[in-house]
Amino acid sequence: MKVVRISDIQRKEAYIDYRRMYTGNATLNLNSTGAVEVPIEFALEHTALGSIDISVNLLQKIEYPVVPIINDLKEYIRELSTTGQLS
Repeated sequence: MKVVRISDIQRKEAYIDYRRMYTGNATLNLNSTGAVEVPIEFALEHTALGSIDISVNLLQKIEYPVVPIINDLKEYIRELSTTGQLS
């Protein structure tokens, strides 16, 4: 399983300064079924210790174990955040 990209990223209005919320479409390359596009919601929250917690919700069911997908999406989102691609 590999995250190909996250497209159509839209920032949602969050009234808390330390939390940024987004929606988008994740394109996943699943080994057994090929490429699948799944709508997702994700949030980046700055903790009191200075780290960033990332949470991801899949908005559509897929026929693949969810935990590896969530972990790979978190790493991809962390990379987007560190390279400045999330506003």
